[in-house]
Amino acid sequence: MATNIKILAFVAIFSIVFICVYNPLTFSSFINNPAHTPQQQLVYSTITIIAGVLFILASRWLLIHIYRKSSLTILQYCLWLFGEVVIVATIYSSFNLLVTHDNRNFMDFFRGAITFIPLMLAIPYVVSYLYLSLKDKDRKINKLLASPSFVLPEPMAEHTLDDNNINFCDNKGDLKLSIRPNHVYYAESSSNYTTIHYQNNGKMERLLLRNTMKSVEEQLATHGFARCHRTYIINLKKVQLVRKERDGYYLDMENGITNIPISQTYAAKMVMLFTSK
Repeated sequence: MATNIKILAFVAIFSIVFICVYNPLTFSSFINNPAHTPQQQLVYSTITIIAGVLFILASRWLLIHIYRKSSLTILQYCLWLFGEVVIVATIYSSFNLLVTHDNRNFMDFFRGAITFIPLMLAIPYVVSYLYLSLKDKDRKINKLLASPSFVLPEPMAEHTLDDNNINFCDNKGDLKLSIRPNHVYYAESSSNYTTIHYQNNGKMERLLLRNTMKSVEEQLATHGFARCHRTYIINLKKVQLVRKERDGYYLDMENGITNIPISQTYAAKMVMLFTSK
């Protein structure tokens, strides 16, 4: 519910700014009453926006309670959103007729509101959804990284940590994984994170590491690894074949790992490494 309140607060602020800034001919003629000063029109619009937001908040509260009891289909949810737009348009049209005493008829207001209200709602809803999705993704990643993630694979459990191990640390220097080089297959980067793909007890596993690809590359370079792509570093000993497709070169590795791309930047180097063996 707190998330809905944040979204609707943003929707309200955006809608007020939208009315002040967005001023095409059709919208201006619909929203403005020549009998009102710009200040009066802004006050009236703000009141109706707040009323609309309060209604949507109540609607979302009801929607949450309905969803807890039975799931909604996409069609039902779209119909619910359309119903919200119709009711908000009705609120706006009624307010202008009953409070501001505009001489236009109800249907003129209603048709205009049905046209412009979805536009005012769509933009802030999309922005809010993208922002909250990114925050939720970051929260999940931080939770995953905060969990105990030091792993000692069984095939090397009898060994003590020594200089032959690859010790993967995060950007704070905290050890997350210590493992023999022959258990690591490849590393894959994504923004400021690097995913280590390794074998543990015969199964492929992954470690999400908060560290840059450059830092990981420097560590792996002395253990028989090489970069084949901007986002991939591979264990050369695990490569089974290099094949050329219409769109470039690809690597197939042991354990059924296929389609690791080789970018043009590293293609010549990779071909030379494998043909010179």
